[in-house]
Amino acid sequence: EAVEEDLSPFLAPEDGIESDAPEIVARAKEVIPDGVAPSEAARLASEWVHGAMRYETQLVSALAAHQGRVGDCLSYSRLTIALLRARGVAARTIGGISLGGSKRLGQHHWVEVQRGPGAGWFQIDPTYGQSSGVDAFHLDLWRQGTFDGSADNWVELQSWEPAQ
Repeated sequence: EAVEEDLSPFLAPEDGIESDAPEIVARAKEVIPDGVAPSEAARLASEWVHGAMRYETQLVSALAAHQGRVGDCLSYSRLTIALLRARGVAARTIGGISLGGSKRLGQHHWVEVQRGPGAGWFQIDPTYGQSSGVDAFHLDLWRQGTFDGSADNWVELQSWEPAQ
């Protein structure tokens, strides 16, 4: 018998994901119409964040990313998650490695979204503009709620670039 997953941690505001901030709630209502499926909500939120933000190696919260429109991949993910949670869609952070647009292998963060009760999760990447799923160059190593910060969970990543 399947055990139903507790989605409450992935619907609530938290440190860095201020989904209850009035300006996040207002933006979420503007970007994501009432009654859309989680996949459509994810597409709309991801596309808005991808278009509104400018990438800088600067970790900021969802609220700061919304206000300043700059941040790194975790900031893009946090803002996307905050918009989704503000509309009642469960979402969480994914961390791992990716072969990004610069063709460099490196640490990266993106988003996982709940399809609906018992329907599983799917991934999007607002930083790379992948709003309907991620490509095969994403290797997830941990999910929000599964990483406890202990040394046993750390992976040392080395930068890699293809030969010229």
